[in-house]
Amino acid sequence: MQEGTNRIVQQMKTLGEFVGLADQFVQEQSQIASLTQTLALNASLVAARASEQRDPRQFSVVAREFDSIANQVGRLAQQTNEGLVTLEQRSTQIHSVVSIIDANIQNLGGLVRGFTEGVDQSKRVFSNVQVVTDETVNAGEAVTQSSRAIMTAAQSAAQVVRDIAEIATQTAGLSQRTRAQSEEMNLLSSQLLQSIDFFQLPSLTGEKTMIQKPIDLSQGKVTTVDVSSNTASNNTAFNNSASGNNLSTSNSSTNTVYQ
Repeated sequence: MQEGTNRIVQQMKTLGEFVGLADQFVQEQSQIASLTQTLALNASLVAARASEQRDPRQFSVVAREFDSIANQVGRLAQQTNEGLVTLEQRSTQIHSVVSIIDANIQNLGGLVRGFTEGVDQSKRVFSNVQVVTDETVNAGEAVTQSSRAIMTAAQSAAQVVRDIAEIATQTAGLSQRTRAQSEEMNLLSSQLLQSIDFFQLPSLTGEKTMIQKPIDLSQGKVTTVDVSSNTASNNTAFNNSASGNNLSTSNSSTNTVYQ
């Protein structure tokens, strides 16, 4: 489109030059017309003088003046013909330039229409790009929200896992503590039974004494034994026997049968 515009400008300059030459030809024709009028006036004067002359020699002078006027008129006519030929050529060039300018203007109009259509298409493309951009932004916001939700869920899951790990740790500690207490209770039970066997005497009436086997407190639910009370009774019985108290009383207090 820029090239077409430059071409039209150049042709307009050429057309302006042709118009200037046509103006110059018009001025020349005006000058020729003035000279023609002068020659016609001179011819009239010469004719008047010729009518007044009677001398043949004077006629020869008038004839020479007419010849000069005729030569000037011939030259003016020749200049007029040359000017007409030049004007015809310039008119042809002007018509050619005008036709070229018209074609270029039409081409430029087509280019302008194509440019306008391209602009409209670009507008539509930009509108589509704007729509796609808005959709992309909305999708990005949705992805961001989903990522935040996933992060929140992951944090919650991590917290649950930490809580489960803490509970598992506490459970393991409690299990170890329970096992240690069970072993300690088994040991205490064994020691208690040994102490009871040490202080138990045979029955005077000949009855057999039943000895309780050690109880495994780690298996199932068992009855809790008050170690402090049994130990105190055993110590009392031992002291009484050492002081000379009734042996049967001491035996009756220590002869306990465990079910």
